[in-house]
Order: sequence, then structure tokens, then C-alpha cells
Amino acid sequence: MEGNRQPADDINWNHAMYALEKLSESVHILVTGEGDARSRIRTASRYFFRVSPSWLPPVGEIRERFETAISLLTKYPAPSWNDDLREDLRYTDFTYTMTRIKNVTAARAASELYCAWLELSRVYDEHSRECSAAALREGSHTVFIDDIP
Repeated sequence: MEGNRQPADDINWNHAMYALEKLSESVHILVTGEGDARSRIRTASRYFFRVSPSWLPPVGEIRERFETAISLLTKYPAPSWNDDLREDLRYTDFTYTMTRIKNVTAARAASELYCAWLELSRVYDEHSRECSAAALREGSHTVFIDDIP
């Protein structure tokens, strides 16, 4: 995976931090939530759907795993008769897919989200350590969040 590494300068760390926060909240629900994988995915979706794949660092398989999860969870397009319903009753591709997929598919999507979160956590932690080390080399004893690029 080292071949997929991008220079840190190409990464928007504010987006990465936001994505990490939302994926952390999602993983917490996926791990501790009640019910089967589908019900936990439904609950966690309010967090992971706030993340744009383009906000994820192009490092390793973070984006690919996230996009795989989203693809699994939006596999079935909302039906055409859906347009005749009141807006608050309409299916999205996600809500319609959730009525059709099996629990094992939801569990696979949850696993992909977990793997994306795990790798993003590692990359962000590595970046934070590098920033702290650079600040110490420059003589600063305190690293402020605003100082992290």
C-alpha cells in the first residue's frame, strides 16, 4: 500500500479530520448499536453519508473501501413510481436498497466502513505525530490545532 501514498501536502487535513469524526461516530454505532447489521447501518447512515469520498485522503484503500460500502448500500435505485409519492414518503437509493439487501450485505458494508475508518485513523495519527515532531524540532513546545496543515 505504500505505493498508493500521496504527499501530505495534497491532503486537506480539515476534511480528513471531519471525515474521521463522522466515521468514528458511525463505527461506534456499528459496534455498540442494537439490532442486526441493517438496523445499525440505518442508524449510522446519518453520520457516514455526511462524508464525501473526495474528502478522504488518497492514501491506501481508504476511499476505495468507503466507496465500496456506499455502493453496497445504494445498489438498488429508487423505483420510478417513487416520483408519484409525496416527497417525505419517497425512497432514496439508500432507503430502497435497505428494503432489499440481506443482513450479510449490510455486514459487509459495515466491515468496509470499519476498515476505511481504521486506515484513516492510522493515517491521521501518523500525520499528527509528524506535525508534533516538526513543531518540536522548530522549538515550539505547544502544538495548536490551527498549526496543523
